[in-house]
Amino acid sequence: KQDERYQGRTEFFRSEFRAGNMSLHLKKVRSSDKGSYTCVVSFNDTYHDVLIELQVAG
Repeated sequence: KQDERYQGRTEFFRSEFRAGNMSLHLKKVRSSDKGSYTCVVSFNDTYHDVLIELQVAG
């Protein structure tokens, strides 16, 4: 279940998955969105995680 703070504001570029692009688009960014996020991708026996620091400018 998606966190209610992000409902209706996120989307994947599903057509890009085969090319390895697992980007998540966060729309209508709020100042409260700033902070650290961890992206985890697991497929078959492969696991990758990346820490992202989101900064929001006013």
